Amino acid sequence: MAVRSRLMTLAAGVALTVGLTTGATGPAAQAAPAQRAEAANAVAAAPPPAWHATTSRGGKIRKCYRTSCTAVIGTYAGEAIHWSKYANSPEGRRWYYVRDSIGEKGWMDCRHVRAGC
Repeated sequence: MAVRSRLMTLAAGVALTVGLTTGATGPAAQAAPAQRAEAANAVAAAPPPAWHATTSRGGKIRKCYRTSCTAVIGTYAGEAIHWSKYANSPEGRRWYYVRDSIGEKGWMDCRHVRAGC
């Protein structure tokens, strides 16, 4: 009997909670699902990172933004590359996340990118 009473109390509490969260009416209640749908679409349709054109001064594209990281590929001076973001290494040097002319991506020291330090 005590279990049944607790279940009924729990069910009443759930019904009250559901009623409080879904009990609103009018334009505000209708706008909430639309706003959630818009927010979900905005996240799903986030634009790709912007790539900015620059050229290489000649240097290596690496897997991370440190000179000790493995080189992915080398670039030659004057090669067209694009960068999308930058980060500072623990040593305080700026590194650009780049994409070269054949599509290889990685990090390049700012001294090797005409975008500058």
